Amino acid sequence: MVGIAALVIGYLLGSVSPAYFLGRLLKGIDIRKHGGHFAGTTNVYHVLGLGPATITAIYDVSKGILAMLASAYLLKAPAMFVYLSGVFAMIGHIFPFYIGFRGGYGVGAATGLLLSFLTIFLKSGWLSWFNLVLLAGFTLGFYVIFRRGDMIGLFILPILYFFMVKNSPPLTITVSLSLVIGYIFSINAYNTYRFELIKLKPETREAIKHLRVLMRPGAIAFPLLYLYFSKKLVLTLIGSLVLIFLSVDLVRLLSGRVNVFLFQKGKIFFREKERHTFSSATLFLTSSFLTILLFQKSIATLAIIFVTFGDIFAKFAGLEHGKIRVFEKTLRGTLAYFVSCLIGGYLWSLVLPISVIQIVLGSLAAAVAELLPLGVDDNFSIPLISAATMAVVTIF
Repeated sequence: MVGIAALVIGYLLGSVSPAYFLGRLLKGIDIRKHGGHFAGTTNVYHVLGLGPATITAIYDVSKGILAMLASAYLLKAPAMFVYLSGVFAMIGHIFPFYIGFRGGYGVGAATGLLLSFLTIFLKSGWLSWFNLVLLAGFTLGFYVIFRRGDMIGLFILPILYFFMVKNSPPLTITVSLSLVIGYIFSINAYNTYRFELIKLKPETREAIKHLRVLMRPGAIAFPLLYLYFSKKLVLTLIGSLVLIFLSVDLVRLLSGRVNVFLFQKGKIFFREKERHTFSSATLFLTSSFLTILLFQKSIATLAIIFVTFGDIFAKFAGLEHGKIRVFEKTLRGTLAYFVSCLIGGYLWSLVLPISVIQIVLGSLAAAVAELLPLGVDDNFSIPLISAATMAVVTIF
């Protein structure tokens, strides 16, 4: 019964909506019918002004914390229900019973809960200050790439969650943490889809709609498979894919009719520059096969991660924000490539042993290989060049 009471208190505290009551008190209006049509801090600021918005923000951010304090010290509820009472405060904010279950988005309440969980994790030693500082650096790096808050959150929140749970905190708090971060991530994803993507340049939107750009993150399957299966099995799998893609390329290059057909029907997969040469997909798969064949596991897998994510971030930053051109690329795109490789390298070093100097020099080699006009498709050259650089570092 105490646990149920904690959840009820959490919901009731969360359902108290300063935005709604201040709208009624100050202007005699339903705030949900004005401005952005929701009961949140931003809408209060636009409709009622700074003072009411400040009051709304303070309470909305605090309501989950107040619910947990009440559950812990007044009700003496078990830990699981203490944390869940905070989550129910967030639910109460979104679905207040007295105004038709239509409140605010709950981001303020969720943010307050996340900050309280961060404090608990730091005090308990489940999250280190080093990882928190590192996360701030990652955030700055993603800002350089995206310049958009919601899009940054799509990448930072999963990393934050990984940092917070990697030391195996108790399930009692992990459940609530997962719900809070999952909700904030979902709101970020929704806002990105609804508001951010439409702000992109037409050429950026066209590029990210391309099938191969959407498929590129799937290449992370190769490093992940290599974690759990033998080198022979992984090489067999990638080698089979190489043969399939190579066969398609050879058929279309030897038959003009097939080539024309594939470029007409498969234009979201093939690019014009590949009409008379091997596709980038074939070259990437071949390079991945050679990289795994020639180099040790930690180096080979990281080199594939570099080209997998570096290319996506470089493409986005270069098309959207790149102004200073170097050779055929942009300086911002190259910087985005380097930063994303550093972030991916550090996270992968938590899985497999690899030194900081290897990560830095491997990232630099990958970014430079992507920048320079070497006359070789960078999908082929980057994994091999970055892997060779990291391998040389191990010798010294």
